[in-house]
Amino acid sequence: CLHFRHGGETALLINSVEPVAMPEFLVRLLLGLLFVALRVQFWPLCKLMGYRHFEPKPDSVLVTCCTNGLGHVHQMERVLGVLEDAGVNFPVIALASEKKVPAYKLASLKERFPNTRFVNLDFEVDYDNGKSFKNSAIVWNA
Repeated sequence: CLHFRHGGETALLINSVEPVAMPEFLVRLLLGLLFVALRVQFWPLCKLMGYRHFEPKPDSVLVTCCTNGLGHVHQMERVLGVLEDAGVNFPVIALASEKKVPAYKLASLKERFPNTRFVNLDFEVDYDNGKSFKNSAIVWNA
């Protein structure tokens, strides 16, 4: 839509544009490229996240715990006590960095939950607005 002013009159010129038909091969090519781009981007992430290989077990929970403060471990122990009283099993407890948990606390957890396997992820992210970590590095190191 174009406006022109000539003298005291304003003329309105409407430029009509007809849609141009896109050749079918070009549509198929673009859709194919979109499929490949999505496949390349999402397929590795799905594999990393265990897509199609996860079978949930009723009344069973995988527990992970951040270890950048002992308060997290105490809170995890309290929550697990409540879950245990409710009949929920947690066969695995994954600690972000086992070396940050004092030996007495780790021994106490293993004594309290004897049927649980403890896994040391040996990887913890300290969130500081991206100054010391990058999300892409976290994904590729997973």
